[in-house]
Amino acid sequence: DERSSSSEEWVLRQIKENDPDTTILDCIHITHLTDEELEELGRDIANNTHLKHVYLWEGAFNDRKASFLCRGLTRSASITIMHFNENGLSVAGVRSMVPFL
Repeated sequence: DERSSSSEEWVLRQIKENDPDTTILDCIHITHLTDEELEELGRDIANNTHLKHVYLWEGAFNDRKASFLCRGLTRSASITIMHFNENGLSVAGVRSMVPFL
């Protein structure tokens, strides 16, 4: 709905801007993001120095989207917890995360 969409956009902007109060990215629905936007989100997460927990679960993404997200997300000094549960990722999807791990 419109309210959750604007809330989602706000969180993504806070991550991009490295807002010190935004320490959790929780179950955001990123299925509508393009491949390029996912790669940019990965870079934004990688460059954010305050984000501690990333929860993308319950169908938030698939193998293809994981691949693009992790093209940008190659490092992070702040993330301590990542949950990608219940996305149905295959071995290929998990392998796409290797640069980050």
